[in-house]
Amino acid sequence: MKCRRWLRLKMLRIMRLRGKPELIAKGIAIGVGVDFLPTFGLGAIFAYLFATIGRVNRISAVVTSLALKWLILPFYAANIFVGRIILGRPVEKVDVPKGFSLSLDSIKNLSDAFFLGSVINALISSVAVYFISLYLIRNFRNRKRRINSTVIQ
Repeated sequence: MKCRRWLRLKMLRIMRLRGKPELIAKGIAIGVGVDFLPTFGLGAIFAYLFATIGRVNRISAVVTSLALKWLILPFYAANIFVGRIILGRPVEKVDVPKGFSLSLDSIKNLSDAFFLGSVINALISSVAVYFISLYLIRNFRNRKRRINSTVIQ
């Protein structure tokens, strides 16, 4: 229950940011997309840099990236899954040798699928999240505007 409340609080903070809904939604999309990429723990920094370069809301990019860090393992698993599908490799079995003695072939086998999947997942999720968050932000602001206008009258 605490996790759900924490996520709701982060979402409300993002919804209440000042600025154009389009720029906030683009920042959210960057934050989600960066989490699919292998950033080695530097996702929030990359989200900030990409948001700065793209001139979108940096706060929404960084907060979204940090709020979704707990989903890194499922995101990375999805990257391998999608990459293996695109490359035409079997999905039900990932060849990882037992123990810590990974061969170069098995690392290459996983890495090309992982990197391809991460780029595809980052692009698709960013576009989808942009439109969903734009709709939610506009809806939130319109509802807030209606409530404020009825209170004032």
